[in-house]
Amino acid sequence: MKKKINILATSDIHGCFFPYDYAHRKTADGSMAQIAHYVEEARRRNKENLLLLDNGDIMQGQPTYDSSRPLFSEKMAADIFNYMQYDAITIGNHDIETGHAVYDKFVKDVKCPVLGANVIDKTQGLTYFHPYTLIYKCGIRIAIFGLVTPAIPYWLDKSLWQGLYFQNLMKTAQYWMNIILVKEQPDLVVGLFHTGWEGGLRSNSYCENDTLRIAREIPGFDVIIYGHDHQTNLKTIKNKAGKDVLCINPGCNALQLAQIEITKNESKGKTINPYHIKAKIINVSQEPESSKYMSTFKEYFQSVRTFSNKKIGRIESAISSRDCCFGDAPFSNMIHNLQLKITGADISFTAPLVYDVSLSSGNIHISDLYTIYRYENLIYMLNMTGEEIRCYLEYSYSLWIQTMHSIEDPLMQISKYTIGNNTYYMFCHLVFNFDTAAGITYEVDVTKPAGKRIRITGMENGDSFQLTKMYHVAMHSYRGNGGNEFLTKGAKIPKAKLAERLIYTSRHTQRYELAKAIEKLGKIYPKARKNWRFIPEEWTKKAIQRERKLVFGYKDNNVY
Repeated sequence: MKKKINILATSDIHGCFFPYDYAHRKTADGSMAQIAHYVEEARRRNKENLLLLDNGDIMQGQPTYDSSRPLFSEKMAADIFNYMQYDAITIGNHDIETGHAVYDKFVKDVKCPVLGANVIDKTQGLTYFHPYTLIYKCGIRIAIFGLVTPAIPYWLDKSLWQGLYFQNLMKTAQYWMNIILVKEQPDLVVGLFHTGWEGGLRSNSYCENDTLRIAREIPGFDVIIYGHDHQTNLKTIKNKAGKDVLCINPGCNALQLAQIEITKNESKGKTINPYHIKAKIINVSQEPESSKYMSTFKEYFQSVRTFSNKKIGRIESAISSRDCCFGDAPFSNMIHNLQLKITGADISFTAPLVYDVSLSSGNIHISDLYTIYRYENLIYMLNMTGEEIRCYLEYSYSLWIQTMHSIEDPLMQISKYTIGNNTYYMFCHLVFNFDTAAGITYEVDVTKPAGKRIRITGMENGDSFQLTKMYHVAMHSYRGNGGNEFLTKGAKIPKAKLAERLIYTSRHTQRYELAKAIEKLGKIYPKARKNWRFIPEEWTKKAIQRERKLVFGYKDNNVY
């Protein structure tokens, strides 16, 4: 006799609840509506053996979540997850970014346990979310154990996680595995981790992405469903006890769904063979949307569409994030101008948060701002010395460019990828690491080694720039809390000292502030500041022409 369990899992949905991309005002490739149809069909075939799990980052990313109407957004997410009848959810870092009022209410409103074993309530010393849950399916006892990346304090304003701290993933997993195996004696243990495969931010006490290490070094897991890094993956890892651990990541934005089939062979109540586990990643882009789902949530769908289509002003010239990768650009300067105006700062840091997005001249809608800023960053202003500012920029450009020794050498750090018969060229690092500065004038000498490329020539207002002077510097809160280590590894400011440097926090998100600024102005005319450049230009201009075509292709209209 065979007992079979079918696990379906989503991860990093990021508000893709409907088959419509509100940010780009077009049909979406995937959504929860298509996933709902797939789940409905699976339940129709065998409802009793189905488990439905989610791996966090449910909210934020589309106008289905907006900080200007958080409780509406929370109720929509909870209603959808209850409709879908999820069995367990792990909290994600972007769910935490909504703030206590939202995620605490979400935990109360959803009809399944929300997991996060390494999130600790400082007052009580207990887990803030459920560490694990037990589910019985087809006579099989399954423990679902949840973890979330502990790097949250490096990204988010402290008010969003007030009263909490985030424990080391390895230590937490080992502690709770001992309890689960002894106390609960499950037949299967499934990890539901909002932490990526490996790498990311590291400190002496934690690692951002630790799925691979947990799978290898902590025996007990049969399956680990993970996310956070948005990279689809399906691998079987041999742990140190010699047992196979199936690891699967369904990717992001409701484009894919993880499916795990677990079969137990039994004869007279005794297992003759171990559990047989197989898995695949389901692409839902060709799946029809659930008509019942869409009918149930039509009011939410239309409300978000009305909100996102709201006109807030006009932009009088087209801008593209592509330009930010190759020099001073109108796109980034639109953000610089906003940050400098709101904070009164001396200097601004920003980077494009999206690899390839553009705004055409014409009307600007709320949805357009989601193409620029998907998430809910605040605006910070910190005190930094001139030397720290220089070191910050050195760190930024070290992730972006390489040293040229001749006019034929490459300028950008670019990697070559082959998928099937197609070859692609991409930047080695994500573009949200390409920070530039406004308020100062500077040169980036590409003939020099990393750490010696930046020469700051003065302030944009004509004043001198001094390495020993303290300046007010604006940036988004992700960077201001230590995100990607620009302030800690780059400017060499200890993480524990960042709070002391903070002198301003915006009341609202960066996207909200940008919308209000555009509404007030009516029209905006973004343009390059011409406050910085790569040198020697006779080398870099030719390199930029070559590499822009390499990365973005010949359809790119900008000519340097």
